[in-house]
Amino acid sequence: MQDTNELKQLMERFRQEDRIQPLDPEVAQEATRQMNMQMEEVRREYRRRERESQINAAKVVLTA
Repeated sequence: MQDTNELKQLMERFRQEDRIQPLDPEVAQEATRQMNMQMEEVRREYRRRERESQINAAKVVLTA
């Protein structure tokens, strides 16, 4: 798969350039927690917009 190969090449280049650094467990845990919170907010917003869209679609009167 080309995308996977490109990702592997990019990761290898970053390793060679010392641009990839492992996170210590506390930092990784906090970063994961923050990312999960952000993603939950995004999911809530998506559900809200989807619900609003369905309500608006239900209000549309179709005429022929």
